[in-house]
Order: sequence, then structure tokens, then C-alpha cells
Amino acid sequence: MKTLTIKKSILAALLVSTTLVVSGCNHAAPAPATKTEAQLKHSFGTNHITAAITNAAQDNGWSIEKGNSADTLVIKKSFTKKETAPNARGRTWNKVNVSQEILADVKVSDKAYTIDLTPESKTFFSNYNANQELNREMHNLKNAISVELVQEIL
Repeated sequence: MKTLTIKKSILAALLVSTTLVVSGCNHAAPAPATKTEAQLKHSFGTNHITAAITNAAQDNGWSIEKGNSADTLVIKKSFTKKETAPNARGRTWNKVNVSQEILADVKVSDKAYTIDLTPESKTFFSNYNANQELNREMHNLKNAISVELVQEIL
């Protein structure tokens, strides 16, 4: 009788663990929004779109640098994330704050703009909280640019 209950409990444990593996219970971080594109309905011209991006970026704490050509900009902002770091004994439960300057290339045309993180900056966002912060910042920046362009129309 005891062997029957042991077999049932092993079978139940195997069934539960198989279900968890098949259902995809993993702790992988979602991909960050490393690129933002916007197609605009009206033709604003590159000067007005560049001014809107510059104002919106400065309002959201980004600093602006000129790019290689007249229709490109480079925006940068410092991001911080918590990361597990090994201590002197080799244990890995210490959490430390890591900061990095994130660079994004902005390309502007008459009816569109694209904000794309540089490849070095994309590697910084490896955990869930950093991804969420980047997604929130990119969303806020896109909304602020839209508000600046609407104010341009009015």
C-alpha cells in the first residue's frame, strides 16, 4: 500500500514539474523598447521636428548633442540599475547600483523621426526593472514630442 502512494506522489510531482516546464515559467526579462519610430500625418519640416525633440528631451532630463549631419541628433541620459555583484568570498548576493550614460541616435525627416539606442547602450538593459524604466522613459519622451508638435500646430 505504501508503494502505491509513493508512486502516486512521484507521478503527481512529475506531472506538476512537467506542466511548469511546458507552460514556460521562466524569469526572462522582456526585450526593452530600444527603438521608437513615429510617422507624422503633417509635414512639419526637419527644423520644427528637431526643435520639438530638443525641447521634449530637455524637459525629460536628456542632454542633446549634434549628430554627424544636419538631420541627426544624439541624446543621452544616465540610467541606474541594481545588479548582483560578487564579494571577496565569491558569494553573489550583494546588490550594487550600476550607472551608465545611455546614448540614442535620433534621425529626423520631414514627416517622421526615429530614436534608436546605440548598440553599447542596449546591453545595459539586462534585467526587468531596467527594461521597465527604459520603456517608461521612451514612452514619456515620445509623448512629450507629440505635445510639442501639437503646440506647433496650434
